[in-house]
Amino acid sequence: MGALNRDIPQLDVRNVFVALRRAWWVLPVCMALGAGAMFVNESDLQSTPAYATVITSYEARDETLALGVYGINPTAVAEYPSFQTQIRLITEKASGAVESALGESIPVAISKTSPRVSLINAPLQEDGQQFTVLSIGASNYEFRCDAATAELCNEAIDIYVAETVAQRKASIAEGMTRLADQVAKVDAAAPSATLQTQRAALLSAAEGVTGDITLIGSKVENFGPTMSTVDRSSYVFGAAAGLVVALLIVLQLAIVDRKVRSASRLASRLPHVTMLGELAASNEPSVRHMAAALVAQAKTHGVSSMLLVPASSAAPQELEQLVSAVSGVRIVVGKNIDEMSVDELSATPSACVVVATKNKTDMQDVERTQQVLRQAGNNVVGMMLIAAHD
Repeated sequence: MGALNRDIPQLDVRNVFVALRRAWWVLPVCMALGAGAMFVNESDLQSTPAYATVITSYEARDETLALGVYGINPTAVAEYPSFQTQIRLITEKASGAVESALGESIPVAISKTSPRVSLINAPLQEDGQQFTVLSIGASNYEFRCDAATAELCNEAIDIYVAETVAQRKASIAEGMTRLADQVAKVDAAAPSATLQTQRAALLSAAEGVTGDITLIGSKVENFGPTMSTVDRSSYVFGAAAGLVVALLIVLQLAIVDRKVRSASRLASRLPHVTMLGELAASNEPSVRHMAAALVAQAKTHGVSSMLLVPASSAAPQELEQLVSAVSGVRIVVGKNIDEMSVDELSATPSACVVVATKNKTDMQDVERTQQVLRQAGNNVVGMMLIAAHD
């Protein structure tokens, strides 16, 4: 289980703070990227809308309903010209008027919804049923415009509405007049007071046609939102998401960090090797304490000399100060094991101390150093950490 535990990454809270101190710039970068992502997602980087779409609805008054009082079916009045022809005429005249008034061509699409039809049955006095078809509601006109601004669309739609009213008035009046002419022909062939009354009603109604339509509502849609559409909450959410990602990155850096950051981490990684402590060369008491620990280890193991083996590529300069402070025990500073020959490994003193440099030595190098020394027949009596100068 020892080898298995050694391969499993261990998390030390102090390592998280070390990683945070070394990679602090990850936090503002990720927060800025998160806020920027929210900005790009909700804005197309334009200062004004690309274009605006205005949809305006109007309700048309059915000016043929009053003819029912005179026994005339309102559906018998057919607008002339037809709605499709009216659209073509309106577009031809209104488009020119729009270009003259606004200085540019703005297309406006016109559509019309027909009223719903209801079928009503009623019993007759004798056996049988009477069915009546009624028109429910009125026709609605819808004007759709695409332009740079909603104001331009509104002005263009007003011109189209005025032309629609004029065309509608003329077509309804023409439809009534044509129907009145047909009634007159029938009355000439077979005179009837009823037909004469209906003809008079049609001609009178034709004179009173207005063609007016009433505004129901208008809807504006802006395509290509402005930068102001990205509110503060979006930026806060993006920055918070970036902060979470940054903390996960720092946590990952702390987990995968293989450097020796503290004496406690080194001791927990190699619990079977005595940890002599941490040496700060600029601190005289620290040098004396480490020298005393080396002397104590030498007396414990009954040796008169000890070999300091650096786990890094070269021996730290701080060891010279430590060697001069030790008395009674011969201290030798050796080479890195990768630089030692077979003779040097086999001729070394029996007591060895592995030396690691803080924030520079890899944990695996410390493990490999003590393992090679043991395999060469040397006794690893301890290990020490040096806080070397940068």
